[in-house]
Amino acid sequence: MEKEKIGLWVGVGVVAAAIVIFIGVSKMGSAPTPTQIAPTTGPVTNQAPATPETTAAPAPVIPQQSAPLKAGEVVPSKAFKLTASAGGFSPSSFNVNVGDKVTIALISGDQFAHTLQFDDPALSNFSVGISPGETRTIEIVAPKKGEYTFSCGIPGHAGRGETGKMVVK
Repeated sequence: MEKEKIGLWVGVGVVAAAIVIFIGVSKMGSAPTPTQIAPTTGPVTNQAPATPETTAAPAPVIPQQSAPLKAGEVVPSKAFKLTASAGGFSPSSFNVNVGDKVTIALISGDQFAHTLQFDDPALSNFSVGISPGETRTIEIVAPKKGEYTFSCGIPGHAGRGETGKMVVK
C-alpha cells in the first residue's frame, strides 16, 4: 500500500513537471500580448530612417573564385597566369598598379591540390584553390604600393617552396 502511494505521488509530480515545462516552452515562442507592446504615436515602419549617424558603410566585397574552367575555355588574356606545382608557383612574382582590377588564373601543374592566399591582412579575403588538372580565376583590386607575399595554404606546400609575391607599383 505504501509503495502504491509513492508511485502515485511520483506520477503526479512527473505530470506537473511536464505541464510546467510545456507552458514555459510554449510561451518562449509566442507573440507578445497587447499589454507587452509599447504604444506608438507615429507610423510604424520596419526600419529606422537612414541618417548620417545610422547609415552603415556597405560591406566589403569578398572576391569569389570562378568555377573550374571547362575544356576549351580560355583564360582571359589580361589575367596573370600562375601555374602551381610541387616545384612552386611559376612565375613566382608579378607586377600590377595600385587600384588595378587584377585577374589571377591559378593553373594546376601536377597531380596535387593547391591554393593561393596572401599573407597580408589587406588581402585576407582573397583565396583560390584548385584540384589536380583544374584552372580557376579570381579578381581582386590591387591595394596600396608594396610587395604582397602569397603561398599555398595546404600544410607543407609553402615549406617546399610554393611561395611568391605580387608587387604593387
